[in-house]
Amino acid sequence: MTFPGFPKTTAFFDELAANNSREWFHANKAHFESEWQKPMAALLEDLRVALDDDYPDLDLAEPKIFRLNRDVRFSKNKDPYKTNIGGFLPVARGGAPSPSRPAALYIQYGAAGGGASGDGEDGDGELGRNFVAAGIYGLEPAGLTRFRAAVADARGEELEALVRPLLAAGWTIGAMDRLKKVPKDYPADHPRGDWLKLKGFVLAPPAALVGAADATLTGRLTAVGRAVAPIVRWLTFATA
Repeated sequence: MTFPGFPKTTAFFDELAANNSREWFHANKAHFESEWQKPMAALLEDLRVALDDDYPDLDLAEPKIFRLNRDVRFSKNKDPYKTNIGGFLPVARGGAPSPSRPAALYIQYGAAGGGASGDGEDGDGELGRNFVAAGIYGLEPAGLTRFRAAVADARGEELEALVRPLLAAGWTIGAMDRLKKVPKDYPADHPRGDWLKLKGFVLAPPAALVGAADATLTGRLTAVGRAVAPIVRWLTFATA
């Protein structure tokens, strides 16, 4: 199945937000599957094929679509469903794909108040509600240690050279969380101190580069994924 485009409106998710119950969802599940879930699977698979040559020394793993069910065990909000659909194209690097591992692209679409698409997380971090991004959203402790070491040494200069043109073109850097101060193991005035504070590293393109979520989205997201691929590769090797 080639990606046919998403619906022109988020009516399904808007209605789900107003009727967030298992009864309503199961009565309308077929619409979710045909209008959002299957197109997202097709989009991610199309992107996996399109971006394969941009990762000559790595493999792109099978795409993953985040579950719609929310994990409400530790949340005051007991709504059973998220009001967006999200997925990502992971870089194969051992272990199960997750937002703590490198992704060639993250994609999320849905209602304006939908929250983030993590596996049951409520907060939307620094990525916003609807987004396209690439990198590592939230690093695990061991990977975070390696990331900081790489940012702090000469490898960080290489990363800076890769990132600079994208920032000049309006891309933004984000992460699931960040420290208020530079970690104590590094000089407070380190030239890349702002990056050392990050607990992840994702780059998001300007909205204009993404555009409408119609059938032409695959081509535009391929260009986005291709532009950021050298940085995702850097992150993959630096945190392995």
